[in-house]
Amino acid sequence: MVKIQQKTRKGSSVNEDLVWTDDGAAIVLDGATGVSDRVYSDFETDGKWYVQTLAEEIEKRIYDSRTLSDIIATSIERTATQYDELVWGGAEPEDHETPSAAGVIIRWTSTEIEYFVIADCSLIVQTGDGTLPIIGEGPRDLDQRIIDEMIAIREQEENISYQEIYSRIQPIMTKHRKLKNQPNGYWVLGLNKDAVEHAQTGTIDRKNVEFLVAFTDGFEPINTQFDAFADWDGVMKYIQHNGLDRAIRVLRAFENADPECESYPRIHPSDDVGVATIDFNP
Repeated sequence: MVKIQQKTRKGSSVNEDLVWTDDGAAIVLDGATGVSDRVYSDFETDGKWYVQTLAEEIEKRIYDSRTLSDIIATSIERTATQYDELVWGGAEPEDHETPSAAGVIIRWTSTEIEYFVIADCSLIVQTGDGTLPIIGEGPRDLDQRIIDEMIAIREQEENISYQEIYSRIQPIMTKHRKLKNQPNGYWVLGLNKDAVEHAQTGTIDRKNVEFLVAFTDGFEPINTQFDAFADWDGVMKYIQHNGLDRAIRVLRAFENADPECESYPRIHPSDDVGVATIDFNP
């Protein structure tokens, strides 16, 4: 038996993060609505529609004998077919207008744990030998350019509000979104199955794994940005002793204390959070 905790918390008006868990698998997705004035689904956002639809397709196949990469590729194809039905008869959206998602998908047997990590979702594994971080690759460089620009704007105009700064960086964000699933950009789950070839994948011997945490990038600042923990090992131990809900409250306390993103420059004052923890030695 394993002990599983899961939480999602919205950062603003709509939560586009999704967490699904089962006795032998977990799905953590961070949805992104396309940069467009058009909405095709009947969900609050197309990003929310995408993670819900993709997760349902992955769930159907999660215990197939194929690799996670093959399962996710098939699930993307099925999701893309449903998206085509949504946009049928309307103006064909460009790539940057379509929804997408970062993600961590894992499954385990009595002997091994298989993982799939793409974009800026991440997986931290606590083993008998120490803590193994599997950090999602991107679009971190692009995000840092946005943050650098936000800092530069604030240095030029000392009393400018976060909202005004955010409005000024919108053209940069649109430009970066157009690099989605491009060789010179970043890779993320979308409507083209080829993206799965750019994920971090692998297997870990289960007998050496004690605890793991899979999360969207909204949870990551608890260690990487705010002065809450020294390292991921500290985060893992805190969750084990205090629970996941309390860890998220620590994160939100730091965010709420800096609503203008001055002390801790970041793109969003408070981002959606999706986290799953699996304790293999409850």
